[in-house]
Amino acid sequence: MENYHSAIERLYQDETLTADVDDATAKVLLRWGEERIRAGRPEEEVRQAIRALNRVIARRATLAPAEAYARLRAAGLPVDEAVLSGLWAEAPAEEEWARRLVGTSAAQEGRTAGQGKWWQRLFFWRKRP
Repeated sequence: MENYHSAIERLYQDETLTADVDDATAKVLLRWGEERIRAGRPEEEVRQAIRALNRVIARRATLAPAEAYARLRAAGLPVDEAVLSGLWAEAPAEEEWARRLVGTSAAQEGRTAGQGKWWQRLFFWRKRP
């Protein structure tokens, strides 16, 4: 338990993880990272994912959807390609980008791990690892 607290503290103290996005977006990314660490993900894996999300969100105007997808996949994030394409079509605010990207990543992760049925995930009834 102490390891989680120190890892989460380091996550919030490292300003370089979210240096390219605004404060509201940084909060979304850091909260997602905190949840991942509490779920037992390795700290370095979470940090790498946050950095990748930070870069893609900050550079979304100059990246193609396929390039963003490749960068996120390289960071170990199972992101839905259709969601990325939808983000480019809609062009929402930066914070909404973060919310959707971390949401689709978590949903894809649950599908690939086979944790719970779709209705369990929908109602948040799935078993915790």
